[in-house]
Amino acid sequence: QDAEASLDSATNGTAPFNFSVNPDTGKEAPRWWPKWLPDPWDLTQRCLARESHSSNFQSYYAIGDMGVISYSSAYTYDEQSNFLADACDYFVGNDDVNTVMIVGHWSDENDGCAENMHVPGVFDQMRSKIGSCAKLDSAKKFIFFQGHDHCNIVIRNSTGFQVAGEGMAGCDDRQNFGITVIDTKSKPGAVRVIYVNVMTPFGLDRYDEVTSCFAKEGVVACADKYGEVWLDSSSSPSSSSLSSPSSTPSSSTEEY
Repeated sequence: QDAEASLDSATNGTAPFNFSVNPDTGKEAPRWWPKWLPDPWDLTQRCLARESHSSNFQSYYAIGDMGVISYSSAYTYDEQSNFLADACDYFVGNDDVNTVMIVGHWSDENDGCAENMHVPGVFDQMRSKIGSCAKLDSAKKFIFFQGHDHCNIVIRNSTGFQVAGEGMAGCDDRQNFGITVIDTKSKPGAVRVIYVNVMTPFGLDRYDEVTSCFAKEGVVACADKYGEVWLDSSSSPSSSSLSSPSSTPSSSTEEY
């Protein structure tokens, strides 16, 4: 889970991080600073002068047969496109990886998110602009997870999921609190995403029941017992090869 900066040992001798950008320098408000607030320099908030180098906040790695790509929505797509391409190239060439997920915080373009850099926006740009990402997508091996809005819901069937309901208020009548389980062991070569709803402000409360089950029977067994299957790739049509020509990704309707 090392940051991308750790791959470049020549970066002014500071690996595993890139300290070439000093956030304390410069006299401009950061690009994500809300326009309706006073300039941070007027508030003497030197730490908010600008962002550090983007390579400190992006990484890709594999856990078992699951690939993970993480990035920061505070930076533009152009600033991260080479990194995103490298990540997909790596996973397309890794026969041990059966599913790749891109993870990020923002669910929408607000509160500091750069233009079209919320997770669905990045996912769509990757699969339409980067050949290796398009191959993952056409093989039904590419999914995304986002946060920010405080509830757990399916964003796009079999593709996108929001896992941000951990106790803070939000989402109005969709407010919930639960545990999302990603299972790649029960069905070799496939991935399952199972959501276990633990509590809502409107009556459901099975915290003791679920946590007791997890402790006694294990995560996957209790997810199967109490959970809702959001994705089971073994039951979805998919391509077994990543070497076939990629097609133009079709648009998906987001669900709220």
